Amino acid sequence: MRRRRILYIVDSLGSGGAERQLVELVKGIDKKSYEPFIICLRSVSGGYTEELLRLGVQVAYAKKTSRYEIVRPARSLVRQIRYLKIDLVHTFLPMPSFLGCVAAWQCKKPCVASVIRDGKDKTRAERYCIRLVARMCDACVANSKAGLRSRFRVLTPKMCVIYNGVDFNRFVDENRRSFEKERMRRKFGLTCYGEVVGMVASLLDHKDHDTFLRAARIVVDKRRDVGFVLVGKGPRRQELEEYAKDLGIEKNVVFLGEQREVERLYCGMDVLVLLTNASKHLEGISNAVIEGMASSVPVVASAGGGTAEIVRDGITGLVVPPYDEAATAKAILGYFDGRVNTEEIVRAARLHVEEMFGLERYTAEYEAIYDELLAEVT
Repeated sequence: MRRRRILYIVDSLGSGGAERQLVELVKGIDKKSYEPFIICLRSVSGGYTEELLRLGVQVAYAKKTSRYEIVRPARSLVRQIRYLKIDLVHTFLPMPSFLGCVAAWQCKKPCVASVIRDGKDKTRAERYCIRLVARMCDACVANSKAGLRSRFRVLTPKMCVIYNGVDFNRFVDENRRSFEKERMRRKFGLTCYGEVVGMVASLLDHKDHDTFLRAARIVVDKRRDVGFVLVGKGPRRQELEEYAKDLGIEKNVVFLGEQREVERLYCGMDVLVLLTNASKHLEGISNAVIEGMASSVPVVASAGGGTAEIVRDGITGLVVPPYDEAATAKAILGYFDGRVNTEEIVRAARLHVEEMFGLERYTAEYEAIYDELLAEVT
């Protein structure tokens, strides 16, 4: 029996959470049963393209030239589905899912849409797109219960939650953690700080770096030796650099931009923080939070969305209200001054993510959907 061909459609292979999940899925699926192909709507520098090419996965592009262009990329997808003799289409994110559903319907192929990746819609257009995709696809997948429930009052049988999957082999094991911590701090010039607090998130307005920096000001007023690291790229970098200067903490703040070996960089952090601009965005399941926990780094995260499905306050991490720099600073200092049992939280967090976000479970749940849909068309 020949391998069933799966076409994955995504906006790009940039360093985003959905893109990371696509890579993990392609790496993890049974290659004896499935043959993966990938089509991107945009080409971006860096990201995961080279990693996938090394795995022997074919990557192509649908030549989408503007944000709302539909006809040309949809036609391109139809041609690729027919040319590659695709058996099933699997899409990630709203616009790729809409285009993928249209193309799959045109070619009479089943479509799995991993369309819900956060806790609420960012725009009205996104809300309509997701609802339309949910009607068109054969399986509508969210990566958090919060993300699914925030969109639909009534759930249909084709809607489900599949939590993110993580290849824990990517992370540094316990025996090398101290060595990697020292190496990362030397590499990025962080050895001047006694403690390092990091936030791994694109520098976009739906992440709350402003509160992160205000919390940093409170912490630095009490602990001058603490450094704050922002990992990620985005249009707000210059604005945030200026804000750090206005707060008088520029000597304690380091912007590292996008980093390829972020899995090792976690070792250089003593606390990982993820804050969200709740008026514009709620997390689904944050890869950064999962990866921090997997790397034995204590976590502070703002409440809302799917964060409650990962971070249990006081048990696997600390949860703070949105926009609350005082609570964020208190949580960070709690890890440093012994008011929080950091060792116990780190141990519980690592066990939690290993049980909940294993790669085998993740790929098996998607394979079960593939098998069910493909059985209906054979």
